[in-house]
Amino acid sequence: SAGYYNSTGAQNCFVGYRAGYSNTTASSNYFSGDWAGYSNTKGSANHFSGNAAGEFNTIGAQNHFEGFFAGYNNTTGSYNYVSGYEAGSSNKTGSNNHFVGYEAGYSNLTQGNNHFEGYRAGYSNTYGYSNQFIGNSAGYSNTTGYQNYFSGDSAGYKNTTGTANQFEGWYAGYSNTSGVDNYFSGVEAGSRNTIGNENYFSGFEAGLLNTTGSNNHF
Repeated sequence: SAGYYNSTGAQNCFVGYRAGYSNTTASSNYFSGDWAGYSNTKGSANHFSGNAAGEFNTIGAQNHFEGFFAGYNNTTGSYNYVSGYEAGSSNKTGSNNHFVGYEAGYSNLTQGNNHFEGYRAGYSNTYGYSNQFIGNSAGYSNTTGYQNYFSGDSAGYKNTTGTANQFEGWYAGYSNTSGVDNYFSGVEAGSRNTIGNENYFSGFEAGLLNTTGSNNHF
């Protein structure tokens, strides 16, 4: 029953049980895997590969979802690149996102322009936008924080609402929750900072014990 309801859609390739099942007029789609692109009706130029990948996509276009349950709940979001088991699984309307890795960007719902790479990178992000998290569990707890750059395993791990932060290095800015405009570079740099703002820490364990202090340069 792959492509069961297709009526005028052209240049589609559906492979797998009920892949592209609801497609009616959409064209230039490639759905491979059981239930892949099941709900798609008018979304075109999508590539869904993996069981239940993009299953609930309806009109979202030019998405690339690879992996079991990748982009599973996406409905209208477009121009997303998602690769990995359950990566971007909760995304509904967010567009222009790049999620690569096991459950990367798992909780993202409506926001766009996020770039998450690594095991559970940006896992809890729901409404944060324009973030770049690179590394295993980087930005894991971020929910609504935006315009952050975290690079390194567990960098910015506890950040939830903090904005405009740049953390580079293993566990850099690990405990930051709502601090803003911080720059931490180095292994465990500023790792215990929670709400301190506008700090600049550069080097191995720089500013390690700072928690709430602001406007420091170490």
